[in-house]
Amino acid sequence: MVRKVFLIIFLAVALACFLFLKPFFFQKSTEARLIDRLPSADFIGRINILELARETSGMMYYHKLPFRDVTSKEFLLSQGKAYGLNLQKPVYIFGNEGGDGGCLIHVRDSVKVSLGIVRIRNSIQFIDTIIEKEKVYYSKKDNLIIHYGSDYLLIYKGKVFNKILNSVVRAKYKAILPLWSRFFRDKHFTNEHIVIYSNWYKFKDAGITTAIFAHDSDSLNFKLNLD
Repeated sequence: MVRKVFLIIFLAVALACFLFLKPFFFQKSTEARLIDRLPSADFIGRINILELARETSGMMYYHKLPFRDVTSKEFLLSQGKAYGLNLQKPVYIFGNEGGDGGCLIHVRDSVKVSLGIVRIRNSIQFIDTIIEKEKVYYSKKDNLIIHYGSDYLLIYKGKVFNKILNSVVRAKYKAILPLWSRFFRDKHFTNEHIVIYSNWYKFKDAGITTAIFAHDSDSLNFKLNLD
C-alpha cells in the first residue's frame, strides 16, 4: 500500500515537472521579422511605394513621361499581388558610400515570388547558386543577387554578398540593429513617403550627427528636404 502511495506521488511529481519544463524544451523559436533582418549601412530608409506613386502621378502625367503608366498606384498594386509582394507595407532600403545597396520587401506569397523571378530571368541572366547555405539568384554581370524567404524578398547590388545575406538570414526575433532602431524611433518626416536616414561618418566630420532626407512633390516638381 505504501509503495503504491509513493508511486502515485512520484508519478504526480514527474508529471508536474514535465508540464512545467515542457515549454523550455519544446518551444519553437519565433521567426525573425523583416525589420529584424535589415542590415546596417551608411544610408538607410523606407519607401511607401504605393503612396509615392499616388503622390507623384500628377507630375508624371504633367511632364508626359513615357513610363508613367507603369508607375501608377493601381499598376504597382496589381503587379505586387500578382507576384506575391505586399507593397502596402514599406520597402526598406540601404546603401553605402561605395555604391552598393539594396532593399527588403514584404512578401505575401513566396510561391508567386518565384514566378516573378522567372519573368525577370527573361531579361537578366541569373544563375542559381548557394551563398551562406542559402539559395540565391545571382547575376555576375550586374553584381546583383535576389533571395527570398517566406515573408521577405532581398534585392542587393554590390560585392559583399556574404555579409549582407548572412545579416538577413541569420537575424533573430526582436533583434533590430541599433541604427534601424534609432531610425524607427525618430519622428521627423513620419508622413513622408521617402525617408532616408544617415549617421555617415563624413556627416559627423562636418559636425552633423544625423541627417534625415525626405521628398516632397506636387504636379510640377520633386524636392528633397533635409533635417
